[in-house]
Amino acid sequence: LAIAPNGGKTEISIKSIDRYLQKFPNAKVLVLTHSTNVLKDNYYDRVDSIHVNFTYSKEFDPNVSVHIGLPHNHKKTSQQESKI
Repeated sequence: LAIAPNGGKTEISIKSIDRYLQKFPNAKVLVLTHSTNVLKDNYYDRVDSIHVNFTYSKEFDPNVSVHIGLPHNHKKTSQQESKI
C-alpha cells in the first residue's frame, strides 16, 4: 500500500481486512509491519482504538483472525511450528 505519509494507510488496511473477513469469516490474515516493534505496536494500538469485527493479536495465537507481527518474528514462529 503506497500512500503519502499520514495518508491513511493504516486505516485503509484495517477497513480492508475487516471487509475481507466479513466475506470470508474463516480466513486468517497476517499483517507484517516494517521491521520495528514501534510500528507493530502502533498498528496494534490503532486496531485496538477502532471498532473492528475481528479478533487480533501481536503474539502467535491460532484462535485469532488477524496476527500482527514483524517479518523476522513470523519466520521464527514458522520454523518453531515446523519442528513440532
